[in-house]
Order: sequence, then structure tokens, then C-alpha cells
Amino acid sequence: MPVVNIALCTGCGNCVDACPFHAIVIENSKAVIDESICKKCRKCIPACPSDAIS
Repeated sequence: MPVVNIALCTGCGNCVDACPFHAIVIENSKAVIDESICKKCRKCIPACPSDAIS
């Protein structure tokens, strides 16, 4: 399961755009992954310019 490091997340939304399952939203300027929707495809990881998702 991809995990967001809130301290590094800038809320840019690149991960939201990269997720084909719409499992990521921006809340309070930070990315939040809905584990019930996430299919663990990991497309969000390379989309993050601040390396906040691992």
C-alpha cells in the first residue's frame, strides 16, 4: 500500500491525476489515499515530485 509522508507532501495533486482508481484526494493541502479504493498499482509514487509517497 502506498503511504503518504505528510511532512513532505505539498498538495500539488499530481498523485490525484496519476491514480486510475480515483483513490487519492487532497484534504487540508495534503494527499490522502483511500485504502478501500487503492489497488496498489503504485502509479502515484513516480508522479510525486517531492517523493512524499512510498
